[in-house]
Amino acid sequence: MAAKFTRRDMLRLAALAAGGTLAGCAPKIVEVTKVVKETVVQVQEKVVKETVQVEKKVEVTKEVEKKVTVVVDAQAQKKAAMKANMTWTYRADIFQPWPDERVKSFRDMYPDVQIEQIVLARADMYPKEYAMHAAGNLPDICFFYHSHFQLWRAIENGVIMPLDEYVARDQLDLSEWFPLFIDMSKYKGKFYGLPSWGWSGWDCITINSLLLEEAGIKVPDPTSHATTMDTITEWILKFYKPAKAGGPVERFGIDIGIGDISFETLCRAFDGYFISEDGKKCLIGEDENSNKAAKWWYDLAVTNKVTPLSGELAAGDYVAWAEGKLAMFMTGSLGVIFAEQTQKDPKVCKLGNLMFPLRKDGRIPSQMRGGHWNISAKSKFAPQAWEFMKHLSGKDGTIGYNLVSMNGGLVRPDVMPYLKGKSAVYSWFEENLAKGMMIHAPANSRGTELGDAIAQNATRWFDRKSPIPFEEGMKLFHDAVQKVLDMPMG
Repeated sequence: MAAKFTRRDMLRLAALAAGGTLAGCAPKIVEVTKVVKETVVQVQEKVVKETVQVEKKVEVTKEVEKKVTVVVDAQAQKKAAMKANMTWTYRADIFQPWPDERVKSFRDMYPDVQIEQIVLARADMYPKEYAMHAAGNLPDICFFYHSHFQLWRAIENGVIMPLDEYVARDQLDLSEWFPLFIDMSKYKGKFYGLPSWGWSGWDCITINSLLLEEAGIKVPDPTSHATTMDTITEWILKFYKPAKAGGPVERFGIDIGIGDISFETLCRAFDGYFISEDGKKCLIGEDENSNKAAKWWYDLAVTNKVTPLSGELAAGDYVAWAEGKLAMFMTGSLGVIFAEQTQKDPKVCKLGNLMFPLRKDGRIPSQMRGGHWNISAKSKFAPQAWEFMKHLSGKDGTIGYNLVSMNGGLVRPDVMPYLKGKSAVYSWFEENLAKGMMIHAPANSRGTELGDAIAQNATRWFDRKSPIPFEEGMKLFHDAVQKVLDMPMG
């Protein structure tokens, strides 16, 4: 979901990698303290003959410390020490040729490092990683994403190792990445990974701005947080077009999409939270502001019936929006980039963006999402794996991750100028990336169970064809989610 990647872009990445190689190979003059052997003269014996004193001298060798300046080819020394047969696993939606390019450019610097790539299907990637760990063959470089609620589970079960020693040794500047993506990789005071992917979560609503223009409404600046929830609601109802003569709905007002990602951001837009900060309590059903968010959604879905049910938009939100069958849908930075590519006919659909209004505390309603590369706790090549992780997460690696692998790695400020050169859409989310809100994740890492509880109960709660009272649905939803949060660590 990114702008088209050209041959020129690939050449630029190759130049970046080559530049890094050349810079790394340059000899470096350093001042070091060395123990050297030096011949000195010492008086060993004095003999007096008549009135003349004669000194008998001998030469001896001893070790003394002297500070000397020497030329050290640091890269050559590092290259000589970099020998490994490593494995690297990643999920199947990280597309080639980015993985191959990263391996090749790394091996250009360290030819004695072999890296086998292991691709995992998204549907069962974590069970496979845990199974490989149990069997003692988890790849050296692996992944247990914070935003998939797996990081804590992997740490608590001894699957991945802390990396503080390497960060301190290399004096790695962690400010190269947006702060919250670094914070995501910390657990109980230790640091466990370098950012791979990340974005600002479902922090906006993609709208067909052509509808606003046709209605004589000024299209909001895509970076503005000035559009109120009341105004957004007014537009949702205004642009809904009901069915005619028993046919399908001509245009739905909005699609929100059921999941923890939508519940959390909507609750934050109403000055509440879906899950408590400690990840142990469901606040829908207990917090007034969070309940308002749920009621807003319920009214659109059940009372006003302007949202689609599962299956009513057979081709999905993006295609339905581009074809004029959906006025707007809740999404985030990655979704907007994909929407830009999906629109085809400007007479039918034009890309517009609505940021949620700022909270009363001045914060941007969002929930930063991201993941990291980790090192297996059983790795025999941890130092080499660390070097490869830096290669993946550096500036050129991150640019390629976005534009070659067709993923969203909006994790570094220094890649944003280049990404904005590919699409202005990237500039819409810079503030959100720098100032977004951390996700409140289940403390027990029960992400799969949480997702199932949300899907089953929210789908029933917001079903306009078989409606249940708001309060009844909210209690069922709250109890199901809280039951998951009360479970022990996975």
